[in-house]
Amino acid sequence: MFDKILVPVDFSEGARTAFGHGALFAAAFASRLELVHVVEEVGQANHAFWATEPALAGQLHRQAVASAEAAMARLLPSLPIAPGTRLETLVLSGTMPATLAEHAAETGASLMVVSTHGRTGLSRWLLGSVSERLLRASPCPVLIARGGSAQSQPGVHRVLAAVDLSEHSRRALQIAGEVARRLGAALEVLYVWAAPFYDASEHFDAQLFERIRQSARAELDAFVASATLPPELAVQSGISSGTPSERIAERIQATAPDLLVLGSHGHGGFKRLVLGSVSETTVRYASCAALVVPPARNA
Repeated sequence: MFDKILVPVDFSEGARTAFGHGALFAAAFASRLELVHVVEEVGQANHAFWATEPALAGQLHRQAVASAEAAMARLLPSLPIAPGTRLETLVLSGTMPATLAEHAAETGASLMVVSTHGRTGLSRWLLGSVSERLLRASPCPVLIARGGSAQSQPGVHRVLAAVDLSEHSRRALQIAGEVARRLGAALEVLYVWAAPFYDASEHFDAQLFERIRQSARAELDAFVASATLPPELAVQSGISSGTPSERIAERIQATAPDLLVLGSHGHGGFKRLVLGSVSETTVRYASCAALVVPPARNA
């Protein structure tokens, strides 16, 4: 499933966090790990000036690449690399996040691991519009690790999969199930359905609400069954009504999962999950790591 794991680094503490999560998945899936740093082209800013100084721009860029390669060499001895880990390093030139997405597609990367904390470019990827472009552009699932030294040696014991019953969501659930199985974790599946009441005090109908709730429960049961999860996996499922981002956040707070898994495209409220405000209150502000699964490449 995850044959090659791509870990972008910016040589900050956040890089260690991302590497820790990448190494955890690499051990579970017998994956190859590749650490990648992107050196941004000098002429991206103040293009008019650098267009008149191509020799100087080229010299500065070569110096930046050499500096990055030296920093990569210094980083490796400080990482907790387990014996037998298949690890490669690479310094690329280009723009972020486009260069990473292109490299992932060209080399067949099946997972990208990034951290929410870092300096320079990476610290901004998951804190604004660049992160949304990365999640849109990435051809593979993106694992967003929460920064901090406490998570540099992560463990995953509880996985929460948030679903919306779409086909893309089914793929995310299947990946969540395999991740939970490989890591020996318990899996919980959450479906948030929308109640048709804009003002509960005026329009609430208890009988209608219960009928919809029962239907949602039956739909979720059928959906989970259709995902053909590993039979040995401990699976718990539940439903909730309301705004997806709010209910997911509440469930994370109540159960403290180590990993949230969700699809990046679906229907209803989940269609915007990594494309707007819902993203900010789920993936961006979730207290746990989050694995965002895009549609299959041939979808």
